[in-house]
Order: sequence, then structure tokens, then C-alpha cells
Amino acid sequence: MPEDFDQYSRLNRFEKRRKNTKWLSYLALLGVALIICFIAILVFSGGEDDDALEDTAAKSELNEDNVTSEADTQDTEQDQEDVNETTDTDELAEEQLELETDGTEEVNLEVVESEDENVIEAYTGNWNPIPTNQEEPHEIVWEKTSEDWEEMMRAASLATGLSTENMIYLWVAGNGEQQVITTFSNSEESEHYRVFIAWIENQGWKPTQVEILNENDQKYRFTSEN
Repeated sequence: MPEDFDQYSRLNRFEKRRKNTKWLSYLALLGVALIICFIAILVFSGGEDDDALEDTAAKSELNEDNVTSEADTQDTEQDQEDVNETTDTDELAEEQLELETDGTEEVNLEVVESEDENVIEAYTGNWNPIPTNQEEPHEIVWEKTSEDWEEMMRAASLATGLSTENMIYLWVAGNGEQQVITTFSNSEESEHYRVFIAWIENQGWKPTQVEILNENDQKYRFTSEN
């Protein structure tokens, strides 16, 4: 009887040991499966991250290309605007220069001799006629409010550089057919001029000679006695 009990105890212990071994095998298999799953997750998640990184890098490079392209386009447009602006500025400057010089930048002056002791210096020049709307045949009009008078004064101003508003003791006299002589001083009476002016058919009044005087020899005409 004791032998049967010992035998039963040995069988019982063996059965328990066998069951424990089976559970350990199950647990070992489960652990291996979990490890395999964990490794697989790491592998696949790492690949997705790499793909995401590659996509992000590609998008970033594309954005940089777009920004660069837009910047290049803006620079090109700005350069073109600068060129156009420079061209417009140059053209405007040339037009302004033409308006200011009125063709006088090409005038060539030539000193001439004079036997008049009152003349300091005399010179001629290739001045252009003062533009006119007057029709032929032309007749000299001596009225100071006339178009003819205004154009004669402009011709005198063109030859001397003295504005008509700055002319005083102005005397105009005939000098033959369609020609006059103007004598005047500046407002400070520091300069005195005698200007010869001729009418050019269908063109207008043109200065032909300038004499710089020691004194205005026509000033006496403006004294109270005269």
C-alpha cells in the first residue's frame, strides 16, 4: 500500500512537471511571437518614417525650387523695370535738354572787328530764326503789343542771353529793308548791347550780329528833355 502511494505521488509529480513544461513551452512560444511582432513593427514603422522623411525632403526641395523660381522671376521683372525706367529717364532727359537748349547748343560764334569806339567786342553767330506764325509779305510793326515786336525782342534775347524782362532803355530802329537794330542795357546797367536782327522770309526774325558796348548810346532818348 505504501508502494502504491509512492507510485501515485511520483506520477502526480511527473504530471505536474509535464504540465509546467507545457506551459513554459507555450509561454516561450508566446514570447518568441511577441518578439517577432515587435521586430516587424519596428521594421515597418522605420520604413514608413523613411518614406515620410523622403517625401518631406522632396516637398521641401520642390518648395525651395518654387521659391527660387519665383525669386528669379521677380528679379527678372525688376531688372526689366529698371531697364525700362532707365530708358524712360534717358529719353526724358534728352527731351528736356532739347527744350532747354532750343538748338542753341550748336551755335558757333565768330568775333568780328568794329571801328566804333563804343564797341568792346562784336561777334556773329549761326542762330536760328525765332519761329513765327506771321505770313508773307511781312511788314515791320513797331507797336510794343504786337506779335512782330515780341518776336524781335525774343531774337535779341536769344543772341545775348538777357531775358526780355531784364531789358531797359530799349531802343529799336530800322536798318534797311526787313532789318532792325536793338540797343538796350540790363536792369543793373552793367551790360549794354546792340543787336542786329533781320527778317528771314517765311521763317521769322533772326539775330545776325551782337555788339557789346561801353555804354548805351541810346539812353539819352529816355531823358526827360527828350
